[in-house]
Amino acid sequence: MDSRSRVRPWILAIHSCIDGDSFESSYNLLMTKHLVGLLLVVFVRKDIYKFVLDIEKASIGCGTGGVGNKGAVAVRFNLFGSSFCFVNAHLAAHRENNSQRNSDYHRIISKMQFRYSPSSINAGKTSPRAARVLDHDYIFFLGDLNFRLNLNDDKLWMVYSNISRKEWGNLIKYDQLNAAREEGACFTDFEEAIISFPPTFKYMPKTDDYATGDGKNRMPAWCDRILWKAREKHRVEQYSYKSTSDVVNSDHKPVTGSFAVMIPVPNLKNEVTTQITRVSSTSALNDRLEYFNEKIIHGSFSSMEVVAAPSSPQSDSTTRASKDRNIGFGKVTARRKRHSSHKKLYSM
Repeated sequence: MDSRSRVRPWILAIHSCIDGDSFESSYNLLMTKHLVGLLLVVFVRKDIYKFVLDIEKASIGCGTGGVGNKGAVAVRFNLFGSSFCFVNAHLAAHRENNSQRNSDYHRIISKMQFRYSPSSINAGKTSPRAARVLDHDYIFFLGDLNFRLNLNDDKLWMVYSNISRKEWGNLIKYDQLNAAREEGACFTDFEEAIISFPPTFKYMPKTDDYATGDGKNRMPAWCDRILWKAREKHRVEQYSYKSTSDVVNSDHKPVTGSFAVMIPVPNLKNEVTTQITRVSSTSALNDRLEYFNEKIIHGSFSSMEVVAAPSSPQSDSTTRASKDRNIGFGKVTARRKRHSSHKKLYSM
């Protein structure tokens, strides 16, 4: 079965997961993008679906000659003047290929392009350029990034000993990704929450046991990660960052994260009228204005949540309310299909 034929079953399964036992779906599918074993799925809450603009997807290969099973897929969009970009990546494998992982990252952020550009990057320019990943206001970069521990195989049992005692700090100091970020080699200015879960690789499929005795001596590592970057960091709050042992049909364990991102809605009704060129009819514009009248002016919106967990955390939106109106937009799921090692990035 080719990877394309596996996309729809995953979309249906994810949609069922995010809606739970609801009789009627609360989300619309916004966009999907897949590349070999990578899949990114974006859902948006129905009541604001029509306000999501400039939706676009992209992909790039990172293998030899830009082909193979390494690379990235992305989806970007604008919501009320804020631009979002979600990237699901699968970088070079094996401990000794650290420099290649850094190169893969730089290829993704420099070569992956979008037709629609955040207005800020082309303001006042006579020759607009295409948008790239780092041009967006909010970026979530996740996937099997494949960074390993800088430890030789003779330290394998020391690693297992620390895992059994949940002494993550004794191991994370050897993490290649953290070292690369500190050196400025990749993911400059990205944020990652403190890791407080076991290494997500390498497991024996159908078990919760690390792979041992297979002759490969694969060192456990935190291969699966979620990082984020924002122009205004104070607008992003991360609730959780964890792995789950529920999925056992892979040699990886899924990682989830939950976030709240509070975005401003400037000018209220004026914000809608400035988008008239993107509205197909007068009735559609009237629908938008009516929605603003009923929802925004009367303060019916709750704060936005980007949830990377199977269920959204309970939160009191009123405690986070500010002078800006805050919007929740949808759910995003990214996974690497080949090994069933998925990361979920949901929102509201």
